[in-house]
Amino acid sequence: MTTGNTSIKCSANEPPDRFIECSPKPFPNELMEALGSLLKQAVQEIIQQSPQTDALWNMQQTADFLGIKKQTLSLWNSNGKGPAPTKIEGRTMYRPEIVRQYATDNTLPR
Repeated sequence: MTTGNTSIKCSANEPPDRFIECSPKPFPNELMEALGSLLKQAVQEIIQQSPQTDALWNMQQTADFLGIKKQTLSLWNSNGKGPAPTKIEGRTMYRPEIVRQYATDNTLPR
């Protein structure tokens, strides 16, 4: 292909002699819509299948909610007591709904 005085070689083995700025042909609207729909569906599936890490509490947040010291919560964990923790990359985290349920189930009436 020739553009003005610049020649473009279209072989994968032979790079062009000079670079030419050219804009790629736009994709057809139908293709872009289909890709957008597939991407949206994939993201929704990932969100539904993955844990909501932004909704998890760390040990300090959990201890604060329960009104105990972080060390007490750590001791409970090592003894298999307290709300069930979730390990994420070595970090002990808690699902707020499990902590709330634990607090409800283990609160003595006054």
